[in-house]
Amino acid sequence: MGSANLILAMPLSRPTSRSLALILAGGAALGVLGYYKFRPQVAAPLGGIKRQSATVLDQSAGANPVPSRRFATPFTYSARLKRVIDGNTLAVIGNNNREYIVLLADTDAPALDQPYGVQARDELQKLTSNMALQIVTTGVTAKGMDYARVVVDGSDVGGALLRAGAARVTSTSSSPPSDLIAFEQEAHAAQRGLWALPARDRMRPCWLRGDC
Repeated sequence: MGSANLILAMPLSRPTSRSLALILAGGAALGVLGYYKFRPQVAAPLGGIKRQSATVLDQSAGANPVPSRRFATPFTYSARLKRVIDGNTLAVIGNNNREYIVLLADTDAPALDQPYGVQARDELQKLTSNMALQIVTTGVTAKGMDYARVVVDGSDVGGALLRAGAARVTSTSSSPPSDLIAFEQEAHAAQRGLWALPARDRMRPCWLRGDC
C-alpha cells in the first residue's frame, strides 16, 4: 500500500471540547467586531431632537430681556432698594415686605464683565439708593423678573442711565419709547459714559448673551 493510501487510511482526530470552545469564541468575537465596524448609522429619534430644541429655546427665552408676558394695564407698586444686581437689574422690597427682581424696561446696560459694566451698576446704585421707588411693571420675563420702569421723584431711572451713557436702548424692543431713544442719542453725541470707549469696547450686551 502506497504512502498516499496510508495517509488516507489514518483516522482524522476529532477536535477536543476545549478547542471547539476556542473556535466558537473566536468566531463570536469576530462577529461582534464586524457588527460595530460595519453597522448602519441610525438617525436620532425625532422625540430626542424635539426635546433638545425645546431646551435651546428655553435658554434663549431666559436670557432675552423682552418680557415673555405683558400686562394689558401697567401695575404700579412702591418699593425700596435692597441691592443693585447689575446696571439694569434691581432687587427691591415692596410695601408687602416681599422681594422682587426688577429689570429696567427698554434699557440694556453692559454686563459686569464687559467694559463699563461696573460703572453702569454704580450709576444705578447712585440713582436708587435711599430713595422711594415707584415700580411701573408692564410685564414679566421668562425668569420671573418684573419688566418695569422705575421712577424716583417723578424721573425715570432708565432714562437717567441712558442720558449718563451707562446703558443703551434695548435692541430687541419692538417700539422703544421715543424719550429713551432721544436720551441715548444725546449721550452718544456728547460721548458720555460707554460712548467715550473705543468702538471695540462698546459691544451690545445682547451680543454677549446671544439674544440680539
